[in-house]
Amino acid sequence: MNGEGGLSEDGLSDVLGGRRVILRPVEPTDYTFLYRQEVELEYSGLWRGTGRTPSPEKVVTDLWAGVLAQFVVVDRLSAAPLGLVKLYEPSFEHGYSHCGVDGSATA
Repeated sequence: MNGEGGLSEDGLSDVLGGRRVILRPVEPTDYTFLYRQEVELEYSGLWRGTGRTPSPEKVVTDLWAGVLAQFVVVDRLSAAPLGLVKLYEPSFEHGYSHCGVDGSATA
């Protein structure tokens, strides 16, 4: 980390990070990784697909539905994506939001 909240040597922001991981905004280049996470056998029956294999387009659409903020969790050393954290379905009236964490089974 450079301590100034800018980009570190690996080109990733230190604003949302720790010793081992950083959080960065979701980019279209992440969609393949996120789709694979969605359809992994370990999670496919538990997640939004309800046991059916969703299309890549549906995964991308659902990825942004009701989202207040979301970030890809990235390994600081390898820059490999490890998972996703998100705030979704916010209730501004009641002052809360749901929080979701989705990690790769291989991470």
